[in-house]
Amino acid sequence: MSGALGGYPALISTAIGVTDIAVLKEVEDIMRHTIFHSTLDWQSTLDWQSRDEFMEGAREAYEVYQAMQDPDLLDELGITFI
Repeated sequence: MSGALGGYPALISTAIGVTDIAVLKEVEDIMRHTIFHSTLDWQSTLDWQSRDEFMEGAREAYEVYQAMQDPDLLDELGITFI
């Protein structure tokens, strides 16, 4: 990856300790559509949360991302995709 992270990816990276831009984009998407689902698609920013809420949301979204990558964990959690 070239250059430094900026904006939401930088904050998400700080919260979860990951620098892979592809992962950060996935986590941001999960934050928008799963964690902060009240942020409607037309509302393009995540800046209505406090910094603490944003950072906690990033950590929760990363847990969801990790679970989506591990079918055994999904089974353990009782999550089934149809």
